[in-house]
Amino acid sequence: HNFSISIYFHAWGNIILYPLGYNYVYPEDRSLLDALGKRMAIENQYQTGTGWEIIYPTNGDSDDWLYMSDEHNRIMAYTVEVGSRGDSFWPRPQRIEPLVEENIETCLAAAEYCDEPRRILPPPQPVAVTAVTNDQDEAVIRWEVPDDEVNPAVDYKVRASLPDEPYIDDADEEQEIWEFEKTTFSWNQYHSEPTSYRMRTTEDMAVLILIDEIQAPDTLWAWVNYRLSDLRNHGLALEVSYDGFDWEPLHGRDTEDLVRNRINLGPVIHGDSDGWERACWYLGEHAGEMVKLRFRYYKFGYTGNDIIYIDDIGPLPGWEDWEILTDDVEDLLWVDEDHGIDDGLYYQVQAIDSDGDLSFWSDPTSVELGPSTYIIDIQLGWSIISSPLELAEPALEDVFLEFNAKQILLLFKSDSGGFYFPSYEWNSIGDWNPLKGYQIKLAESSELVLRGHFLDEDTPINIDEGWNLISYLPARRLSVEVALHSISDNLILIKDGSGHFWLPSWDFSNMPPMQRGEGYFVNVEARDTLIYPVERGDFALEPRDYSHDMAGFTPPGPDNHSLLLLFDEPLSEGVISLVDDEDNLCGRIRAETGQTAVGIAAWGETGNDPRGYKHDEMFRVYWQAEDSNVETALELSLTAGDPGYIKNGLTIMTTAIESAVPLEHGVVSVYPNPFNSSTTLRFSLATQSEITLTLYDANGRQIEEIASGGYKSGMHRVVWNGTDLPSGLYLARLAAKSENSIKYSNVKLLLIR
Repeated sequence: HNFSISIYFHAWGNIILYPLGYNYVYPEDRSLLDALGKRMAIENQYQTGTGWEIIYPTNGDSDDWLYMSDEHNRIMAYTVEVGSRGDSFWPRPQRIEPLVEENIETCLAAAEYCDEPRRILPPPQPVAVTAVTNDQDEAVIRWEVPDDEVNPAVDYKVRASLPDEPYIDDADEEQEIWEFEKTTFSWNQYHSEPTSYRMRTTEDMAVLILIDEIQAPDTLWAWVNYRLSDLRNHGLALEVSYDGFDWEPLHGRDTEDLVRNRINLGPVIHGDSDGWERACWYLGEHAGEMVKLRFRYYKFGYTGNDIIYIDDIGPLPGWEDWEILTDDVEDLLWVDEDHGIDDGLYYQVQAIDSDGDLSFWSDPTSVELGPSTYIIDIQLGWSIISSPLELAEPALEDVFLEFNAKQILLLFKSDSGGFYFPSYEWNSIGDWNPLKGYQIKLAESSELVLRGHFLDEDTPINIDEGWNLISYLPARRLSVEVALHSISDNLILIKDGSGHFWLPSWDFSNMPPMQRGEGYFVNVEARDTLIYPVERGDFALEPRDYSHDMAGFTPPGPDNHSLLLLFDEPLSEGVISLVDDEDNLCGRIRAETGQTAVGIAAWGETGNDPRGYKHDEMFRVYWQAEDSNVETALELSLTAGDPGYIKNGLTIMTTAIESAVPLEHGVVSVYPNPFNSSTTLRFSLATQSEITLTLYDANGRQIEEIASGGYKSGMHRVVWNGTDLPSGLYLARLAAKSENSIKYSNVKLLLIR
């Protein structure tokens, strides 16, 4: 007889065993044996695995002989251990019939596949999936499938979704992310409320397995609480699989190899965590591919008081709800007539064989060909921009054709000193380089519409020593720590168009996550090559966002100096401002409660705008608490860097709120002046004073009292709105009365309609 499957019934254990049982190794057909075993257990829910995994090694058992012997063809051999501990080896008579009934489906499942056991395996996963836009801006999805004579694909499903933020699985019962084998929820032990996952250490093998495949991160973190008393016999592993049956254990930060009978079973965590600790595992070459993950508990002896709790697993890749667009495609092509490039969808394809078995979904693919369209929103004034596209028409005259028709492009600059000046038809830059960032000045806010092909997100970007303007290629926003990991050893500083910066040597960042469309200034110590971490990205480290509001300040130009202020005590909520020698506002940022380090951009002068520091001009810094109308000047002590303003300079200074210095009493300034509707009057008081701030017209008639009352010492601002008044010259007079004197100050204001 040419047997293909054998079943040997034995008692007891509620388990289905398959080869190999004699030693700590897996069979060549592990996927097939496990898949068929799980199908046989679909009714009775018996646990499946090799004998050494679930109970103990058995030398010379029938399963190994039937599977390995050269005397006949290879037989998929199983031993079904019928019944529970309560049934033991000799079940009571009333239990025999129920035990037989719960194993009928086991026999029928084996009979269903006895003609060709390999039919139980899924069809091959679709590969080389592409999404291309056609002339109607429809997404054309194409794919390939490896040959499989036993399980050829007969149909395909296509689904689509939008990327979302990665998330942490906090062991919420309602999420239904994991499938349990000898694992439960714990309501008594958890890292974050209300529950954690608890593996039953009384079992020989406990498993926590993802229900659905995911796009693998580069690193997976989890909070674990464990006590594994026998270092040689017990361990916790994280394993990866491409089919859900054959598993590979992963190395991690705290893993050690588990060796049995001189056979290395792979890396595990063992020992005693002494409470909750954060563990991580590295997926390395698996990152970005569709896989299943599982936590697995090994036990090869008495457990004693072993415990394993797992909580807060992630970051796991986030996607909006996947939508099945079609489930009956027979060809290797499908056109999505309802979506195109602007929808930003990612597509996946799944194969279906004649038995209805499903492959893993293909790796997600975005619509990035065609050519594609990319739109950059550019604000009024100066900005730093970049594009992830290799432009179809890269000549700057073509790129800015519509801008030039509307005469809104004032200047376009590169990091090498080249510039495009359309008013004079001057272009020393040449073509748009998608690996570079550019400074641009517009007369009004507008959208820049670009057409071309998306570059690979990990396209190498060569960076020269010193300052560079670079583009950002990944579709997902990444923290600067993650995005610039490949050049971290040489990185001095990175800053964005708003003046936020990351200074690694001082462990300071107020940079928001990087994003497409924006360009970035990068300063490095030596030539280097930047490669963005495409698939690992925001899964590798938890993204941080330390960006803060600029409190309504608009930079006067494209150039700035990075200033890091170190305070000796945590700040309350408030605003830090920079002014130049002419009392013009040159930078502002909002500080949050608890900060001890604040990064602020000091902006330089440009063109006809009077605001901005001149070269080598010293910084003047003011602090105003959120709950106060008093602005105080801060004493600064140079710690490192340049003492005065330098384009792209860097300064670290120490200061303290209590270091406020007395200000000149009663001096008034106004900005802007002339003005159109409203302006800000500033006055300083060396001591607490009673003040009156009054407005007069050119004939000396009093128009209104702008401010009055008792004011503390310090700098004060008052906004005056002249919307209801006609154009003309006005006079603002400040009368400041202290204990011994009254001081008057006048300033002229010019209102222009």
